[in-house]
Amino acid sequence: MLAALLLAAVTAGPAGDAFYAPPSPLPRATHGDLIWARPWVSDVALKNAASNTLVLYHTTSVTGADVAVSGTVSIPKGVPPKGGWPVISWTHGTTGNGPQCAPSRFDKENTEQQSLDVWISKGYVVVQTDYEGNGTPGIHPYFVGEAAARDAADMVRAARRLDPGIGTRWVVLGHSEGGASALATASFAVAWTPELHLLGSIAYAPASHMVGYLDDMQAARQPVKYVGFFFLMVQGAAAADPAIDLDKIFYPAFTDRLPELQKRCIWELDKDFAWNMVVPAELFRRDADPAQLDELTRRIAADEPGALPMRAPVYIMQGVDDRMVAVKGTTQLVAALCTRGANVSYATFAGTDHFAVMAKSQSLAEAWVADLFAGRPVPSRCAEPPLAF
Repeated sequence: MLAALLLAAVTAGPAGDAFYAPPSPLPRATHGDLIWARPWVSDVALKNAASNTLVLYHTTSVTGADVAVSGTVSIPKGVPPKGGWPVISWTHGTTGNGPQCAPSRFDKENTEQQSLDVWISKGYVVVQTDYEGNGTPGIHPYFVGEAAARDAADMVRAARRLDPGIGTRWVVLGHSEGGASALATASFAVAWTPELHLLGSIAYAPASHMVGYLDDMQAARQPVKYVGFFFLMVQGAAAADPAIDLDKIFYPAFTDRLPELQKRCIWELDKDFAWNMVVPAELFRRDADPAQLDELTRRIAADEPGALPMRAPVYIMQGVDDRMVAVKGTTQLVAALCTRGANVSYATFAGTDHFAVMAKSQSLAEAWVADLFAGRPVPSRCAEPPLAF
C-alpha cells in the first residue's frame, strides 16, 4: 500500500515504449532526480519483490550533458529495517545498443535476473540501471567506467526519491561489462554521490585489459568471435571523447556498420554470418592518423579497472572455465589492484563458465555483503592466494 501511494505521488510515465523517450528538452534537475515512473509489469520483473517499478531518471554524461536513463527498482517484502532497506545496485553485462536490448525491456529472464531474485528474497532492495544509451536514445558509452559509475550511483538516488524507506547504504554488483562497471563504481561513486554510503563492490567475471584487446584486433587477420564487442567499445570511446575522429582511424567497412549497433542486440550480431566474417585488422586504415589512434588508446586505457583507485573493498569472482573473460586476465587484474593498495578479495570456481559464476558464488557473496552491512571488517586478501572452489 505504501509503495502504491508513493508511486502515485511521482509523475506517471507513459505507456509502452514511449516511456523510454524522455521529454525534450529535459526539465532542469539534479543528477539522480526522477523524471517519471510506472509499475514494472514484465516477465523479467523480480518475482520475489513486493513491488517492481520502472523509472526514468537524470544523470550527467562524461561530456557534461544532462541525460535520461531508464532502470528499475525492486523492493522486498516486509518492512524496512532501522536505517532503511539495504541496497544492491546492479550493473548488467553487455547487451548491445539497440533500444530493445535494455534489461528492463527483456521478454525472457536470464541468469542475471535469476541471481537478483535471490538477493530480493534475502531482504535487499535491488536497483538496476539500463545504462546511458541503453533503452533510452543515444549511444551507450560502452566500457566507459565513469559513465557506468554515475548510472549506478544515480540509480540509487532515483530509488530513494521513489521510496524514502530505501536506505543510504549500498553495494554495487555487476557481471562482465557490469563487473568492470562495478569496479569503476567503487572508484568514482563516492565522490559523485557523497550523501550515499558505498560499502563495497562485487565484480563477477569483470572485463579488463581492453587496450590489449584493441591491439589484438589491429593484429587479427582472421575473423574473430564476438567482434561486436570491439565495435561497441570503439563507438563508446568516441562517444565519450569528441576529440576522436573514427574516420581517421578506420575504413568505411568499420564506420558504415556503426548505425547497425543502434538497432541490434549483441546476441543478434554474434549469430549474424556477415559479422562473423569481419577481419578486424582490415578495418584499420593503413594511413591511420597516429595521433587519433593514440587518443583512442588513451581513452580506452583511462577506463582500465586495474588502473583505477578503489574507494571501497572489492570482491572479484571468476569462473575457471570462462571462455569470454579469461581467468588469467582476471588474475592479472587482481594483482594490479593489489599493487595499487586496494582492499581486494578474489575467488575462482572450477568447472564454471562466464554465466554460471553468479550462482556458484552466491553463498560467498551473500556472506561478504552481510558483513559489510553489519559493519564487520572485510580485510583484504591480497597477501593470500585466491580462494579456490
